Amino acid sequence: MNNYNLITITRYISLFMIILNSFTNINHFSNYLFFLVLIFIINNQLRYFNLYNKKILASVSFVVELILIFLLSCYSTKQSIFYFIPLIIDITFFKHIINKSLYLFLILVSCFVTTFNTSIYTS
Repeated sequence: MNNYNLITITRYISLFMIILNSFTNINHFSNYLFFLVLIFIINNQLRYFNLYNKKILASVSFVVELILIFLLSCYSTKQSIFYFIPLIIDITFFKHIINKSLYLFLILVSCFVTTFNTSIYTS
């Protein structure tokens, strides 16, 4: 198995786990949550297949995905690291990203913020 297949399999497993995480909690299921998960998957697939060589649009897609992760974590009762896996994969393997360390730092900060956000709602 080459590196590209492993990355693709990891991406789709994490997207599948996001879907399971969102829809297993049937008490908090709503149309808004379904819409957010759908937009998250569309943004992720659009970036992966169409924005690979466009650094400005890919950067906008990264920021949009961070915002979607925050919104999804507000509607989820448990914190999931699977939200961040496709974003981390894209940032580390895209060739045209200049400030990879800045994006990875933003992911780390948003991971702490979403963890703090879900810990407030669960207590």
